[in-house]
Amino acid sequence: MNKKFPILEYDSTRIAFIEPSKVIAPLDMPEFCVICFFKDAIDKVVTEHNAKVLVTDYWEDGPHPIYEIQYCDKRLAFFHPGVGAPLAAGLLEKVIAYGCRKFMVCGGCGVLDKHMTVGS
Repeated sequence: MNKKFPILEYDSTRIAFIEPSKVIAPLDMPEFCVICFFKDAIDKVVTEHNAKVLVTDYWEDGPHPIYEIQYCDKRLAFFHPGVGAPLAAGLLEKVIAYGCRKFMVCGGCGVLDKHMTVGS
């Protein structure tokens, strides 16, 4: 190990130690997916764009539907990741195993760009 913290090491291994795709079959999923922490925004898009449910995952807190709409002539998946990192990470792993490959996340807890200020 060259770095002080193992998480900073580059791992060229393509297969994870715990690999979701070994137990989750791929589905006909869009390549692009938006993960949105704002439930009201999800509900609005579902209603206004007649979103269809691709699959619903059931967790201890209830159902978590993965939706699809057409946007700019592309298929777009989106979902609410629930509350808490374990649930959000678990849903992300499942959506990757289902077939989504490119993601954008919308939330309200800040950004990784130190030049961004609150409200900008």
